[in-house]
Amino acid sequence: MRYSKKHCMKTTFKPLLITFISLAFVFCSESSETDEGQEQITDDSISQDDDGVATDIDDFNYLVINRETAVQNLYEIGNNSGEIIEVGQIPGTGFNVFFNTVVANESKVYYYEQNFDPFEGYIYVHNKTQGTTEKTTINLDTELFGNSPGIISMDWDPQKETIIAIVKSDVEFASGVSKVVEINPDSLEIIDLEIDLGNSFFTISTTLKNSKLYISGVNQTFTDRFEDFIEVDLSNKTLESLQLQDREGALRHLGSNELNSEFFGYSKLFGTQRGNATEPFILNIESKVYQPLLPELETSNFNTLSKTYFDKDQNTFVSFSGANGKDIIITYHIITKEAKVVELSEFGVIQNAVVVGKVEK
Repeated sequence: MRYSKKHCMKTTFKPLLITFISLAFVFCSESSETDEGQEQITDDSISQDDDGVATDIDDFNYLVINRETAVQNLYEIGNNSGEIIEVGQIPGTGFNVFFNTVVANESKVYYYEQNFDPFEGYIYVHNKTQGTTEKTTINLDTELFGNSPGIISMDWDPQKETIIAIVKSDVEFASGVSKVVEINPDSLEIIDLEIDLGNSFFTISTTLKNSKLYISGVNQTFTDRFEDFIEVDLSNKTLESLQLQDREGALRHLGSNELNSEFFGYSKLFGTQRGNATEPFILNIESKVYQPLLPELETSNFNTLSKTYFDKDQNTFVSFSGANGKDIIITYHIITKEAKVVELSEFGVIQNAVVVGKVEK
């Protein structure tokens, strides 16, 4: 199925107690109008056909997993046109897929689903080349991980070619002990790394860089609640709470890269009439300096718990969002510092989605 295409714009960036399940599926719909005076810049890749109509030429398509009710659909989306093409489904998946757990390497996609009746967890492994999917029941040791444990986050470690994950003792609730584990990508064996995040930390977003796991979340006790950003050194098994400059609210949709110290993500936007407003940002993890990426663009995230994709061939972060009543892709090039906004060809189709690869033209 194809959907008609739209337009895009770009700019250059100059560094300037609810339950876990309910939070995982918070819907933040975007309905605001375009701000007066907001500049819209046409992308350089737009050419014209013989009739003088602007056409967006795609260099490649993004491969996307998107949840629609209880179905995980596969789409390809043009990198310049935003054209949406449905290319298949991943069978057997239910509604409770945690999009913080969607990770991919060159050949496979992994993600976790939690079933509650009966209480079971599954890891799906989708072969991108063959188009096949395997579903494996994950038996988490209740003596080690708690009475109702589940996996709430997974990240691919490109150096060790393994998966780093967080297991929560009571996956249905905000409270509960969280532990960092390693998952063998072939056998799906789970190894406890003996790193405990405590029983008051609620994970919102994670990203892995150079054997360090960065976790954004909320520390909540009976008397206090505050957003936190933790660096976990997997080699030394140490935790450090990081203090970031010019930042309020928990970070979400985190992404990192292997080339420099820049992270991409979203943060809640304060001082606005819309309660679900966010802003995309770039964070230098070495200097701890936080900078809004597109300060004139007010965004929203349909699913709070998700991930940002890094295209290592293009040196570009890729993320879905909503803005000005449209569904969009935001990309940011870590070398040129250029940010681009591409409007998707159809509103409401791609919302619970994660990019898991590319399809060359």
